[in-house]
Amino acid sequence: MTKTHYFEWMQTGGVAALVRPGIGGTVVIIPGAMADAQGWLSFATSLDTTMSVAIVNRRGRVPSDDLPVDSTVADEVADVHAMLSSLRGPFVLIGWSYGGLLAMEAAIGAAGIVSIVLYEPVCAPFVPATIEPIRQSIEVGDLDHAVDLIIRTVSGAPAEQVAALRETPAWDYLKPLAVPAATELSALNLHQPSFAAYAAIHLPTTILVGSLNENCEPYGTAASRFLDALPDASKITLHGQGHLAHVEAPTQLAEAVSAVLKP
Repeated sequence: MTKTHYFEWMQTGGVAALVRPGIGGTVVIIPGAMADAQGWLSFATSLDTTMSVAIVNRRGRVPSDDLPVDSTVADEVADVHAMLSSLRGPFVLIGWSYGGLLAMEAAIGAAGIVSIVLYEPVCAPFVPATIEPIRQSIEVGDLDHAVDLIIRTVSGAPAEQVAALRETPAWDYLKPLAVPAATELSALNLHQPSFAAYAAIHLPTTILVGSLNENCEPYGTAASRFLDALPDASKITLHGQGHLAHVEAPTQLAEAVSAVLKP
């Protein structure tokens, strides 16, 4: 296996994860779209916990299998359950963006989960008008345009920020991650979130929201739907951050989550 910052790749079925051993259970990180396990390593290595840590590398991200074009939320949740069956509980689930929705769905009726942390979870409706243009760009192999569409129309980044990002190595890193994006957005928008079932889980739940996104489309308003549906959830505001704190401020994000993990 390849070692990365004391993490090793583990394969379960068609899905890989970067895993660091520890004691007392496992923190399971479920990234969303336009991210892979490697993109969450800085956050994971900064977590102050003795627990094992596993970063799920969802389908569509090497070395996991490709994401089928007809993939659904239920399919991805099945992958999460398969991963949990290969790890040692009890589990703390950390889900970001689309991964937040998957974490909540995976927690319904699941044994061994003791806590849930959601960082700006999203659910339908979520920028549905962006799906077809992104899909068309991917189908013709124009990943450059696909990344541009995702950053501008989904994330709402201003033109100058997009232009600056183009000049960095991150742009090429994002291109292969754009390939499954249309499928993920489609699956997300076809899925009706099970808010009543979420509220019945009765586990300690924390929702993190970047101060730059509060009450703003699309991430702040999506997170608000979860907060409204989970009145017992605790809310943490990440001051000065938006949707990408795992990249732009991983230590700040890790400190906030580590405080939740402490008994």
